[in-house]
Amino acid sequence: VAVSGMHVSILFGVILLLCGGNRPLAALLGLPAVACFVVMTGAAASSVRAGCMLALLMLAPLVRRENDPPTSLCAALTVLLAANPWSILDVGLQLSVASTAGILLFSGRLYRSFLDSPWRRRFLARHRAAGWLLRAMRSALCCSLASMVFALPLTALHFGMVSLAALVVNPLCLWAVSVLFTGGLLLSLMGSLLPGIGAAFGWVLAWLARYVLGVVRLAAGLPFAAVYLDSVYWLLFALVLYGTAVLLAFRPDTVRKWKAAAAV
Repeated sequence: VAVSGMHVSILFGVILLLCGGNRPLAALLGLPAVACFVVMTGAAASSVRAGCMLALLMLAPLVRRENDPPTSLCAALTVLLAANPWSILDVGLQLSVASTAGILLFSGRLYRSFLDSPWRRRFLARHRAAGWLLRAMRSALCCSLASMVFALPLTALHFGMVSLAALVVNPLCLWAVSVLFTGGLLLSLMGSLLPGIGAAFGWVLAWLARYVLGVVRLAAGLPFAAVYLDSVYWLLFALVLYGTAVLLAFRPDTVRKWKAAAAV
């Protein structure tokens, strides 16, 4: 839940919705809004990277160019390094760029591989509410696996540990974090105009926040939620986990999902 691309994209999505889908107007209003949001949240490397990439995404149609995510990521990294070359040593910047690169390269391929079964398509078509939740959880799982391809070695190197709980917590919580962030934006507007209704809406939204915190606390208390690599056996286990994630990312159709889960 670090301030990153998810929050910036949700913010721009709300602006685009309020502009009725008018992208030039959304870009005109969204660029300063995103810049203010990045500065307000401390201008961390992850938020600056997300802000630069979104700015290029918004500006591309205005100058009649197609947006290319890998190029946007490299441009954002160039901006950060031009401002401070020593920021390449920042762990947050390394993890942000590595995770984003993995998501851009592999998450779509993984997501599509989960839709290869006809009965899954029929189930999602018949049960729209459950289908929305399953798509959100599947998207979070695919993003988690894709981000591990480049970020997991950095995490092991810098922190000497690998989180196993993340593979479970992310699908359970990321959809709720998205709803919380969007609801928080609406709550800010509602609370300033209609304080009574805003308080009632905030009370409802608080239960979703309690759900996220409850899942995180429960997962953190489970055995082997995090594996510390001070033992050669756990190091070998982490290598197997990483190899499974890489294999799923590069060749998602070669490994059945239940076999990958059993291996983990």
